[in-house]
Amino acid sequence: MNILRYTLVHMIRSKKNTLISLLVYLVIFLLLMSFQQMMFSRQDTLLRMLDTLQVQGVVSHPGGEKPDDLNMPEKSYQAFLPDGQYAPYLSEVRLRSAHSFTLDDINGSLVAITDENADYITRYHPIEYTDCIENVWMSEECVCVLTMDLMSKIHTDEHGDAWIDINGMFESNESGPEAFNASSGTWTSAALGIKTAVPLSLRVIGTVTGEKTIFCPFRYLQTVKAENSNMVLRANALSFIVRDNDQLPLLRDMLSESFIAVDHVNTSASQTYAVLLQDAQFLQLTNEANRSLQMMLFLRPILYLAAMGAGIMLVMMQMRSRKKELASIRSMGASAFHAALCCLLEYLLICLPVNLAACLIVSSALSIFGLYIGIAFILGAAISILVFAHTPLARQIRELEE
Repeated sequence: MNILRYTLVHMIRSKKNTLISLLVYLVIFLLLMSFQQMMFSRQDTLLRMLDTLQVQGVVSHPGGEKPDDLNMPEKSYQAFLPDGQYAPYLSEVRLRSAHSFTLDDINGSLVAITDENADYITRYHPIEYTDCIENVWMSEECVCVLTMDLMSKIHTDEHGDAWIDINGMFESNESGPEAFNASSGTWTSAALGIKTAVPLSLRVIGTVTGEKTIFCPFRYLQTVKAENSNMVLRANALSFIVRDNDQLPLLRDMLSESFIAVDHVNTSASQTYAVLLQDAQFLQLTNEANRSLQMMLFLRPILYLAAMGAGIMLVMMQMRSRKKELASIRSMGASAFHAALCCLLEYLLICLPVNLAACLIVSSALSIFGLYIGIAFILGAAISILVFAHTPLARQIRELEE
C-alpha cells in the first residue's frame, strides 16, 4: 500500500513526465495496433472471399470436350443427386436431360432439368411463373414450363389449373446392354435410336422464351421411369456448385475414384467421364491467404520486440532525471527491489487505462494483441528499471557528485 501511495504521489507531482510516458505509450500502442488491424482486415477479407467464392465443377468427356453432349448413364449421374455419394458436398446440381415429345402434329423438345441454370434457355431468359413451388426443379411434381407457342395446346381442369398432355419420346433399352465407345466418346448399343413413347400429363406453371420446348423436373421423369422399365434417362449436361470450399480437397479425392481429370489420359475403362473443377481462383486466394497468415505470424514477434524496445528507450531517457530520487530512496534504506517496484508500478498504471480502453473498443483478437503489446512494453521498461535500480548505491552517489 505504501508503494502504491508513493507511486501515485510521484505521478501527480511529475505530471510532465507522466504525461510524456502516457503519450509515448499511446502513440506506440496505436501504431502497432493499426498495423496489426491492417493485417487482420486483409486476412479477414481473403477468408470472406474464399467463403463466398463459388467453385463450379463440370462433367465432360475425357479431355474436356463436349460437356453439353454427355449421354451420361444413370449409374454415373445418380451420385450427384439427393441421397447420392456427392450430394452432401454440393449446393447446386445442374443436370439437363434432353428428349423429345409429340403432340398432335407437333414434334418438340422435352428437357428435364434440376435447376434453372441447367439449360441455356432457362438460364438466360426469365421464366414467368403462374404458380410458385419451392425448389420446383428438384421436386417430383408433374409440372412444366413451356414456350409461348404451345399455349394453344393446354387445357384447364375444374380447379382452373392448366395442363398439357404429350407423348414423351425416350430412348429404349429393349435391344441390349449399353457399352462405351472409346473412339467416339459416346455410349452406344443396339437400342440407340429406338424410342419408347410414354404418355405424360403435366401441369403448366409458367412460360419462357423459345420454340416448341417443354421443361419439367428431372426427378419427376425418374418417377415415371420407375413405372416404365424400357425407358432410359441419360444426362446430356451436368455441372455443380461446391457447398463448402473447405471440403474441396475431400470432394476432389472422392471424384477421382470414378472420374478422371481433363488433363490426364483415360487409362481405366471404368472412368469414362472427366470432371473439371474450376477452382483456379479459389486456389489462388487460398495461397494468398496462407501467405498473408504466414506474414502476420512472422511480423507479430517483431511488433512485440518493437514495443519492448520502446519501453526500454523511454525508461532509459526518463531514468536519467530520476537518478537523484533513486539514490535518495536507496540511501534511506530502501532495497533495490523496492525502488524498482515503485518505478515499474508507475508504468503499469500508465499502460493499464490504454489497454482497458482497447478491450472495450476493438475486437477480442485485436485486444489480446494489444495486451501482449502492453506486456512487451512493461517487460522492456522492467529491464531498464532493474538495470538502474541494481546499480550500486556508491556508484549512484558518485555519478551525482560528478
